[in-house]
Amino acid sequence: MTDAAKCPNCGIQATFKGPRDGDRSGWFCGRCGEFELTGTAGSILRTRQDLPRPLISGWIQDQNRAGVTPSLGGNNVNALGSLTRPSLRERLDRYLLAAGSFRQPWGATLTLPTMR
Repeated sequence: MTDAAKCPNCGIQATFKGPRDGDRSGWFCGRCGEFELTGTAGSILRTRQDLPRPLISGWIQDQNRAGVTPSLGGNNVNALGSLTRPSLRERLDRYLLAAGSFRQPWGATLTLPTMR
C-alpha cells in the first residue's frame, strides 16, 4: 500500500509506503530519500520545530547512498538534533560524488540537481 502524503521531516510531497513491523512505517521522499519512522519519532518531528530538518534530510541521503534504509526512532531523532552543517569541503565532495554517479558520454552537457 502506498499513499501520497507529506514527508514527516521536510514537509514536501512524499510516498507513505505503509506500516512495517512494530510501530514503524515506511516513507519515500524526493528530498530526504527512503526511511522508516517509528510513532515516537513521528511525534517528535511534529512537535520539535528546532530540529535541523535539512541536516536530517542529508543524513538520510547519506545512509541511502551507503545502501542503508535508516530507521528513525525517538532516540536517534533527538540525537540528530545535534547535527552540524558539513564543511564546504564535505559538501563539495558530496556534490562531486553525485556528479560522478551520472554516466554521460564525454563532452555531453551534465545537468545536476540542486543540492539542499
